[in-house]
Amino acid sequence: MSQKSEYKQLFEEQHTSDQPQNVSLDGVVYAELNHASALWRMASAVPDYREELLHLGGHPAEEDFARLARRGIFLDSTTTAVPTAVMCEGMGAVWPHMGRELYEQFPVARAAMDRIQSIASWDVLALLDCDDLDYISATRWQIPYLFLVEYAEWCTLTSLGFTPSLVCGHSLGELIALCCAGIYSYEVAFYILDKRAEYVAAMEARADKDFGMLAVHAEYVVVKEVLEKLENSKEK
Repeated sequence: MSQKSEYKQLFEEQHTSDQPQNVSLDGVVYAELNHASALWRMASAVPDYREELLHLGGHPAEEDFARLARRGIFLDSTTTAVPTAVMCEGMGAVWPHMGRELYEQFPVARAAMDRIQSIASWDVLALLDCDDLDYISATRWQIPYLFLVEYAEWCTLTSLGFTPSLVCGHSLGELIALCCAGIYSYEVAFYILDKRAEYVAAMEARADKDFGMLAVHAEYVVVKEVLEKLENSKEK
């Protein structure tokens, strides 16, 4: 089989395969191509990259890479993966329709979100269409919303072969990271996070009456002094 025929077969197999072998984001196509015992990582800003690669030999020279780069096609044959980390975010970063395009454009993400919906006792997917920022920012809904989207993102990335060296999280994201790392299943994760959201929201509703939460940026000795003064004022 000729070099050109090999590439043609390769791209035809990728084009007809049911497996998610490439992804398009913001007009750039990212793909992994197996050829000549090497894993080629490609990013292309032009739609006709297949035709360009048909003329590429099995062992491209530097001028070949430069020529493709001028056309907006970038190749890397590095076989050693660069160590990467995934940071799962906590509360605070939420906006209307967050995750809607992810649901519509990526089948793996859609399947992940549908799995969450199948175990929920309320309409989780409705959050994707909510226009009210204050509503989705509320603790009761923001916590499960973040998990819905981040879990879908994780499933999408891993379906493309992404394997991070480290999975971590910030605040609420720590609980999501445990799910991504395989410590517990998505069913367990959703139960924990949904119940957490329910209980914390109930506490917030009572805060003005019975108790509250306050973040204090001060050393312990300063806080202790203030508390002692407060206790003394109550005694008087």
